[in-house]
Amino acid sequence: MRRAHRHLKAFRLACFLSLAAAGASEAASLAVSPIRVEVLQPANSGAVTLRNESPRPVVGQVRVFEWTLREGKDHFAPTDHVVASPPIVQIAPGSETLVRLLRIQGEPIRGEKSYRLVVDEVPVADRVRNIGVNLAVRYALPLFFVHPDASASKLAWSIETRSGRRVLVGVNSGDRSVRISDLSIGGVKISPGLAGYILGRSERVFDLPRGAPGAGAISAETEKGRLNAQVSR
Repeated sequence: MRRAHRHLKAFRLACFLSLAAAGASEAASLAVSPIRVEVLQPANSGAVTLRNESPRPVVGQVRVFEWTLREGKDHFAPTDHVVASPPIVQIAPGSETLVRLLRIQGEPIRGEKSYRLVVDEVPVADRVRNIGVNLAVRYALPLFFVHPDASASKLAWSIETRSGRRVLVGVNSGDRSVRISDLSIGGVKISPGLAGYILGRSERVFDLPRGAPGAGAISAETEKGRLNAQVSR
């Protein structure tokens, strides 16, 4: 029973983070920068700035989750290896505050270690009661701790059949992660926006739309520029 409960908890957490866009609602009162945090070792701390862009005080909560890929999909788990300090802040109108991200695990990093940083605007009870609407802002941001000798990402692509469906598989044999967006194969769009990250030493599975070819040219945008590759039968 305990094992089933852990699996259910992990599933709910994965769904929660998958639905959290790396951005905020149009009426966002809480802004976060930068939108990607990368810490080069031997440093063990980074930081984000939370800014209140509304005319009222806001409360922000910052949490960190370990981020891996399992069976080609994002997997998130609670962690105490990296902590936010402070984890909860109250920010006056037009003001900002710095939240430090501290890696407190002593074991050295090999390659790159990935985390997902979740920043929430905590609804104020009085505002919810007076307005009758509970609006919240959420950011889900990548956080990486990187060894100086980490190798660059190196991708290989294939089309496979898994669980009865055709999928595009991107395998990263390098240490560094790569962000994939605007992904297409043979001119057929797979994802018009952010398709996801292929983390270091991991694979990511992309569902193929109906009519997608079984081979052809792969194109995508990454943080390093345009990606062009070939998938053979």
